[in-house]
Amino acid sequence: MKNADGTERGYVGDLKFNRLVVFKGVKQQAVEFAKTIPPADRKSVTVDGMKQWYLTVCVKMPNIDHKVRIVILWKYKNDAEPRKILVTNKIHWHADRIIETYRCRWTGTETFHREGKQELGLEDCQLRSDVGQTRHIYCVFLAHSLLVRELDKTSMSEWACVKLSTIGEGCRALLRESLRSLIGWVMEQMEGAMEAGANRTLRLIRVFRRIGLHDVR
Repeated sequence: MKNADGTERGYVGDLKFNRLVVFKGVKQQAVEFAKTIPPADRKSVTVDGMKQWYLTVCVKMPNIDHKVRIVILWKYKNDAEPRKILVTNKIHWHADRIIETYRCRWTGTETFHREGKQELGLEDCQLRSDVGQTRHIYCVFLAHSLLVRELDKTSMSEWACVKLSTIGEGCRALLRESLRSLIGWVMEQMEGAMEAGANRTLRLIRVFRRIGLHDVR
């Protein structure tokens, strides 16, 4: 994997249990290789207060032109099967750095994809042009960044009414505030038109046209 400037791109990700790995000339599935590791060879690691057991080695993988490092993780030292296997091209990294990097990926990239799809309409784009799709994604990024900034505040904003803890709560709070502001504006327009002496029907038509409902009769 390469960056735009041709330099090697580092990665850390999940390795499927059925992927083939080659260690000391023996080719086998990653999960079968993990089963050959005796509990005595497993070491403990604690990341963010979570203790688990691991073994890390460099292996080769078919159709991959570079050596990789895998980190096999067990929940308990004597477990028969691992709970997860990580893979990276950063073969000089220690296991705890690989695990921390993977956790950052989950709390950053993966949660953005989930919240973007569920709350911010990331997958609802119906534009066909590359420019339009890119702008849609940029808007989702912007909305997510602004909401995350709001979540980081120690005190609630006036428009939120409550302290926000999730992106979903932020979206719902914005919807409530948008409706409140719209209704308040409509009431102001109605009162202004009433003072000007316009009848009720005409006042409503004028208000609807101002919010884009031009076909109201």
